[in-house]
Amino acid sequence: MPGTQPAPYRVLILPGLAGCHPDWRAVIDGLDAPVVEYVSGALPGLDPSPAIAAPAAAAESAVRGSELPAIVVAHSMGSMPAEVLIRRDVPRLLGVILVDPSAEPAPNRFFSWLGGFTESVGDFVDQLPMSITKWIGRRIRYTAVCMDAYGPEPLTPAEVDEEYGRPEALAAAIRGYGRYYRWATELPAYRDGRVPRIPVRMLIAGDSVGRELRNQRWLAAQLGAVAEVVPETRHLIYIDRPDTIIDAVRAMAEERSGRSHG
Repeated sequence: MPGTQPAPYRVLILPGLAGCHPDWRAVIDGLDAPVVEYVSGALPGLDPSPAIAAPAAAAESAVRGSELPAIVVAHSMGSMPAEVLIRRDVPRLLGVILVDPSAEPAPNRFFSWLGGFTESVGDFVDQLPMSITKWIGRRIRYTAVCMDAYGPEPLTPAEVDEEYGRPEALAAAIRGYGRYYRWATELPAYRDGRVPRIPVRMLIAGDSVGRELRNQRWLAAQLGAVAEVVPETRHLIYIDRPDTIIDAVRAMAEERSGRSHG
């Protein structure tokens, strides 16, 4: 509304596997936070180090470097470094919103071999000409949106090529697939059995069922999170229902502001 003062917080977005900044346009445009930052350093597969400590450090650095209190919004695989952040005593962290998070209560270490394989494949893809990676990237993106969203593709063709067609972007996505299992097996070392003090809210996709839903409910209990199933959504909730993410951020900011003045 005209004349409304900007909210005294910033929003930090931790992307999931093969996530990209333009995907979050509807959420970013709808937020009234004075600063919204997409933490590209937390993108799975982007950092040279395959360990979960690297994206967790990028997220923590963004929070600690903020002049304003921060709310972290983490999607899918981005919830893994977000959980590391939740379990640390980081000043200025108001709370965390997990959007259809990846959750592995008992990760199968057998699949950790994929990490080394996908790192090598990623290195190979990084050297391919863009004429090839653009063709592959377009098909990966098309498949992801068809399978994981009800809504239409929010990116322009030029944005798809920029975010998925460049050799380094496609290589990062491939590395990220293998890092999923590595991160899942590393996460238990950060869990101490206590419910964190940081408030956590979880938005679960409406089509989440079976083992996936049970795992997400388990994670919510571990973090003391308030969990909500968002109807008529698939995994890419920021495409199907960006309003639910905007509302969750605003509600958390208002709740935390009320406590600080109470």
